[in-house]
Amino acid sequence: MADITFEIFKDGGQVPVTYTDDVLDEFRRNKVGLVDAQIEKLRRQTFPDRDDDDDGADLAVVGPLIQGALDDGDERVVAQCVLWLAVRHPDITGLDIAFGRYQFVSSRDSRGDAARVN
Repeated sequence: MADITFEIFKDGGQVPVTYTDDVLDEFRRNKVGLVDAQIEKLRRQTFPDRDDDDDGADLAVVGPLIQGALDDGDERVVAQCVLWLAVRHPDITGLDIAFGRYQFVSSRDSRGDAARVN
């Protein structure tokens, strides 16, 4: 089974997060609901006026969550966020963090080209 890598670029450094389909399936079965609830709670606290169906608000929470976990050395939270992205946003394959901005990297845009998602 092939490894899947999610690339995080932070302040000029690279942090690859590697997992397998088996790990992703296990997360999907046992953890995705818990992480959904945590992200939803943070989203409501951070953006109380945004629509519940606004995927952008979820991503706006996950970017800083990943950065904070990297800063704290909390690999568990980084892994949970990356696996959550793999389940909920499977086209997102990476994250660039620079100067307090978060830019998600997508594997494909509508034309089939690599794209960036803000």
